[in-house]
Amino acid sequence: MALAALGTGLLACPQDPGTSLLTRVTFEGPLVMTQLQVAGEVADGGTFGPAVRPERADRTLASGETLRILLPAPADGALASLQVNGLHQGVAVAAGSGQVALSQGGEVELSVALEPLPVTGVDAGTPLCAVSCSPGQVCVANQCLCTSDSCPGCCQGARCEAGRERNKCGKGGESCRKCPGKCDDGACD
Repeated sequence: MALAALGTGLLACPQDPGTSLLTRVTFEGPLVMTQLQVAGEVADGGTFGPAVRPERADRTLASGETLRILLPAPADGALASLQVNGLHQGVAVAAGSGQVALSQGGEVELSVALEPLPVTGVDAGTPLCAVSCSPGQVCVANQCLCTSDSCPGCCQGARCEAGRERNKCGKGGESCRKCPGKCDDGACD
């Protein structure tokens, strides 16, 4: 089994790739993943993986990227099962799986939807956030939230605002409010 490069579209191959599985990985929300770990099994054809792609975690992956898996010649119609983990800092933060019947000598497509996993860091149970939060936000259960502990200004939904504008006035993480006059140091005049 060989794993071709991860990309945003189909990869061109100069020769017939044999039997392959083109896997499209999708996810919703602000998940931050830099690598995918892929493992699977082909009925009557053995297991493959785990393998991590791309080999270097040098960019954030986008939903809809594809990964081509080259397989030894399975019987036509053999069922392939695939498990995909989305990794952030080497830790699985999302997972998904799928199955598809293979076409001997051909390529079949499989979409795998990743769902967030509850994750904890390795040191003393410290939560590891799988999303990248903005300043003034805190990660809670893999969601960025604005709280009284995280935001010195005011919270407009999940966003932390400076709290010094007439339409977004407040301090200490309270809900932003609209002032009839001026906003002075987080308080309406």
